[in-house]
Amino acid sequence: MEIGFLLLLLAGGALLVPLFGGDDDDEAGTGPINGTPEDDELEGTAGPDLIQGFLGNDTINGNGGLDTLRGSGGEDTITGGEDRDEIFGGADNDELFGLGGNDTIEGGGGDDYIDAGEGNDIVRAGAGNDTVFGNIGTDILRGEDDDDDIFLWGEEGHAFGGDGDDDLIMVTGRGILEGVAGDNTFYAFANDDDGEQTVAVIDDFGIGDEIVMTIDTSDSNALGAALEVTVTEGNLNGVNGYNVAVSFVDENAVADGETFEEARVFIYGTSVPIETVINAISVDVTLNAELTVEGAQATFAAVQAGAGAPAVTNPAAP
Repeated sequence: MEIGFLLLLLAGGALLVPLFGGDDDDEAGTGPINGTPEDDELEGTAGPDLIQGFLGNDTINGNGGLDTLRGSGGEDTITGGEDRDEIFGGADNDELFGLGGNDTIEGGGGDDYIDAGEGNDIVRAGAGNDTVFGNIGTDILRGEDDDDDIFLWGEEGHAFGGDGDDDLIMVTGRGILEGVAGDNTFYAFANDDDGEQTVAVIDDFGIGDEIVMTIDTSDSNALGAALEVTVTEGNLNGVNGYNVAVSFVDENAVADGETFEEARVFIYGTSVPIETVINAISVDVTLNAELTVEGAQATFAAVQAGAGAPAVTNPAAP
């Protein structure tokens, strides 16, 4: 505890008034920290800070506390901390990092790189061709304008495209990918490294959109890798409106029938034509047909696209 004194001069004499300060842990930061027209390095404190860049390519670090960090002109690099921060980019190409805590991040203009970090984050990428990583947590990620790449880690998060032609990527776990507008490509990845099945729900799937699914069989432990994709709404009846690609990233593992048979792929939707690509071999699939791919030494059976039925199933799948 810090104690200071204020000397008041009164008409009848002087009065000494004690002033009690708080503990260091309760320090509320140092007040606003402002940049200059130059390239600045602005550091926050362990408490809550307001840091505002100006012109120039600034580096802003919030450190601890509930910080508000703002870029402006220039290509800024802004990093929050382990607490709940608010981070705003500027008009140029910024790099924004949330780190820990439940952060709110807005990219603004420019082609931004945004890594929300751990925590349940909200990201609005803004204008420009942005790259957004949700990372660990239940995140809400919005690409908004232009052509964005949005990566969602599945803890029941939700990724929205925007007005451009976006790539929405389900990295692992469970989550929802929603295209909104434009010609979008939805990616779903599965591997056994994290012990999770990838389950992607795709909303607002329109004509011109594509789905690409990849199972990583390059690891000897990837035998149980599986992914499931469910298309819940959108235009699923146009011949040119539904394109599905299934790929296996390790050629040797694909050639190993035992390894391949343990990998599982499920696609659910309504009655639609499906194009399947395995190991760079393209095959047209008709409804209720069997598919054999000789070049990859693999066989898919029971290829169906009836409502509610698996559209593609591996014969080894239960």
